[in-house]
Amino acid sequence: MAHHSDQEYEVIVFLHRIMTNIKKIPNTYLNLLKQFIAFKSISTDPNFSNDCQKTALWLEQLFKNSKFETRIDKGKNTNPLVMARYKHDIHAETILVYGHYDVQPAEQTDGWDHDPFTLTERDNRLSARGAIDNKGQVLVHIYSILELIKSNQLKNNIVFMIEGNEESGNLDISTQLLKHKDFLAADYVLISDGEIVKNRPTIENSFRGGSNITVNIITAPNNFHSGIFGGGVPSASLVLSQILASLKDDKNNILVPGFYDGIDSVTGDVIARNSSLATQDEILALSGVKEILTEDGLDFYTQTGLRPALEISGISSGYTGVGYLNIIPAEAEARINIRTAPGQSTRIVLDTLIKHLEKITPQYAEILITESEFSEPIILNINSEKSKCIQEILEHVYAEPVAIKNVGGSIPIVSDFVNTMKMNVISVSLANEDCNMHGVHENFDISTLRKALEFSDQLFRK
Repeated sequence: MAHHSDQEYEVIVFLHRIMTNIKKIPNTYLNLLKQFIAFKSISTDPNFSNDCQKTALWLEQLFKNSKFETRIDKGKNTNPLVMARYKHDIHAETILVYGHYDVQPAEQTDGWDHDPFTLTERDNRLSARGAIDNKGQVLVHIYSILELIKSNQLKNNIVFMIEGNEESGNLDISTQLLKHKDFLAADYVLISDGEIVKNRPTIENSFRGGSNITVNIITAPNNFHSGIFGGGVPSASLVLSQILASLKDDKNNILVPGFYDGIDSVTGDVIARNSSLATQDEILALSGVKEILTEDGLDFYTQTGLRPALEISGISSGYTGVGYLNIIPAEAEARINIRTAPGQSTRIVLDTLIKHLEKITPQYAEILITESEFSEPIILNINSEKSKCIQEILEHVYAEPVAIKNVGGSIPIVSDFVNTMKMNVISVSLANEDCNMHGVHENFDISTLRKALEFSDQLFRK
């Protein structure tokens, strides 16, 4: 009778339970994903830097086990960058597969019905933090390639580049790309880090740029008793609220002068293409909101992919505990996220916003602004010979026409690949549209995962 360690027994129990509900998802993929997910590789919190280190070493060993040449660049300011290269045939095409192992923060108390770092099958979905962003998706390609190496069916030379700071702004990545330029050399870059549109295979055509700022308002050296000073001194909470409320009108238009400057015009053909992707009712059902706030004449995907955005992502001030603390807050803080559209400079838009905030702040209040993260908008070439080839494989696997999507989010490294490295980037979404990326119960739908694995296998197979 075989004897197993506690860890081995845990894996056996997990696979036995999960495979009773999941058919055609290979045990090897599930086992690797379970291990990958278990690392709390949260790059936004330095308390998890050790987990990020362990994740990088786990990836490096995984590649070494399949005879990849590996490199780890620890970076001056960031988590380790994992690089791995496999030479199949000197005459074969080389593909660079990019992904990231860092994830957004997650706690079970956020509303998860299980530990977010334990891969769990629920409602025919694999649920966990990182299930699709980006561990589950990049592992699709890792798994396919490793299996094809085993069976001697791999047709390409492969380079993997997997970073640990995509979610937090990588200060080192541009320098690292140039430093390892020869090692990372490839015919094109493949990225899978997004959602498909309504079960259709999806190629991403563009990404918005973006940045974040923290705004602090200070109106006094300390909080005041509202009974003694109420009605007689300024409140940081109110000042900040008035500033934030002035940034948009009641139709969701951004009122910051110059915020829309430089945007590339959008053709009628692109608007028609984007409009065909989903009806307003479908977007309402997907999001659960009561109204879609697009500009006049624009559909949801044109609005979120090709127009800029300004969103308040967090506010903090005063007392919100049990009962009431009757004070006039002396300080208030807001987090503001901006998205820039193709044609714009994120630096210029950000400077425009900062100057406006400083200008409209009352003289009796102090405003402090700090910046974090930065990326430029980019349009990708979806008409290259290789992109067309990939689109044919996608249509064969999904039995649906390829959807072309303008993405509202950002993958900061893409502009570096295109503008600095002069590489063609092809971005193929693999996750289900309702995956709840960055949210509670982030998940990879099983049927969508099956198609993702089939696509990846066909792409890299002889």
